[in-house]
Amino acid sequence: MNPSDITAVRIEADRFVAEAMTFLRDARALVIADTRAAAATLTRNREGIFALLGDYQRFKHGRVFDPVIAEGHGRRGATARLLKCECVLMGDSFAAYVSRWQHADLAAEWPAYRRDMMTITEQLLDHLRVEQAAIASLLGADRNAGDMPATR
Repeated sequence: MNPSDITAVRIEADRFVAEAMTFLRDARALVIADTRAAAATLTRNREGIFALLGDYQRFKHGRVFDPVIAEGHGRRGATARLLKCECVLMGDSFAAYVSRWQHADLAAEWPAYRRDMMTITEQLLDHLRVEQAAIASLLGADRNAGDMPATR
């Protein structure tokens, strides 16, 4: 990847993360305020964040992880593979959450929904923060550093 491509990928990744974090924080604020009347809004938000995170997953796999893995550099490739696996696992967890609540009456099941929602969104926020830093590191790392032995 040339420097202008790297910059464009970082900007796009940061945009996805900022949008996802806004979605998640807004939804959490409704749940923290114990706003059962916001069930319809929460359902729309869940559908929106699910679509956004799917788009982001395809983007980062196609534009970050897969190209780094294909370069074949030791530690960088291993890091990209690990990030890709963690991304898939987080995506599976979130898909299970969406499936669990897709047809539920949130107001009727509010206490259970509230606990589940706060748990998954906290996990997603943590995942996005860690992954964003790791992606920045992958994109900023010396492309040959992963295969060079440590020196004293």
